[in-house]
Amino acid sequence: NNGSHYGLVLHRLFHVALFLLLHILVLYLSHLVLYLSHLVLYLSHLVLYLLVLVVCHLGLVLDVAQVVLDVANVVLDVAKVVLDVAKVVLDVVKVVLDVAKVVLDVGKVVLDVAKLVLDVAKVVLDVVKVVLDVAKVVLDVAKVVLYVGKAVLDMAKVVLDV
Repeated sequence: NNGSHYGLVLHRLFHVALFLLLHILVLYLSHLVLYLSHLVLYLSHLVLYLLVLVVCHLGLVLDVAQVVLDVANVVLDVAKVVLDVAKVVLDVVKVVLDVAKVVLDVGKVVLDVAKLVLDVAKVVLDVVKVVLDVAKVVLDVAKVVLYVGKAVLDMAKVVLDV
């Protein structure tokens, strides 16, 4: 019964560990999204700088530059949104990891309590063994008393017969 309890605790701890690994993977993926959004942000700044250079030197490409600038602004807005989402995902992952740590700590406490219960059960078993040994001794004494009583009875019968 205690073995199945330990198995259940270990099974739950395995689930917690798997849960932690999954959330660590999510954390790394959110960091990757964050880095990609930074790259998009840097590229959009580069495009903006190139557009400013082209507009300053060539007035003929002003219309094209405006379109590219609008696209760059959209890309910049998208990068900002992706960055905000990555920050929210990172915060959620941190909370989930904190909860997983608490669950793991509770699992450790449950395992310690189970070990304590097992130790108490071993002590109780030892006490029961001692009680059984004492009962065997009492039984042996009772057998001796029975044999002595039977011998006394047999002697009484012999004396009565004489």
